[in-house]
Amino acid sequence: MRLDVLIPSKNRAAQLAASRPSVMALARRCGATVRICDQSRVAVAWPDAQVLHRPDLSGLPAARNALLAASDADVAVFLDDDSDPAADLGSRVLELAAREPHIAAWGPVVEARGRIARRLHRLLHLGCMRD
Repeated sequence: MRLDVLIPSKNRAAQLAASRPSVMALARRCGATVRICDQSRVAVAWPDAQVLHRPDLSGLPAARNALLAASDADVAVFLDDDSDPAADLGSRVLELAAREPHIAAWGPVVEARGRIARRLHRLLHLGCMRD
């Protein structure tokens, strides 16, 4: 089973550079491919990743779709461009995928915001009243 780490980004070269060591540690540990969809005018340089330079795309959903279209892996993990993932994240995701082959997708979201900020955010998005 193969894993792709997919990172949408736009005008955040500094954040990508800061996250590079931990993302590459994750990729090396489980043999994952890192793919970045960079919507900036000037493409970010990341030699050990596949960078899709797509300034023509508008918005995060379009970048995610472009990344999924470019991926041929069995499992995909989306990361924010400022993520600092644990080195064993990819290995753990692959273990879960192997144990639960009938699951097509997981949707965990890790938030650092406090309880009140999360509630206010969900109130602004009708139908998302639960944590």
